[in-house]
Amino acid sequence: TIPDLFVRVYKNGERKRLNKSVFNYWCDIFAKMLNEKEGKEFKMNPHCFRHSRLDNLKVQGVPLEKLKSLANHSDIS
Repeated sequence: TIPDLFVRVYKNGERKRLNKSVFNYWCDIFAKMLNEKEGKEFKMNPHCFRHSRLDNLKVQGVPLEKLKSLANHSDIS
């Protein structure tokens, strides 16, 4: 499964980690949408979203130690 960077929130408030196959499927869908809109081929994978998600959390003021934990990295310099 993908770490807590990406979770699905259900209507009842329950949160579950996204599984890898769902995330890969979403990447394929987003890539197809971009391909159609931009007229060129885009390749997307969960790692692309990982960087974007961490960058967004950093901008929102999430402490670096928390980002390091979410990224599963010992060094984020």
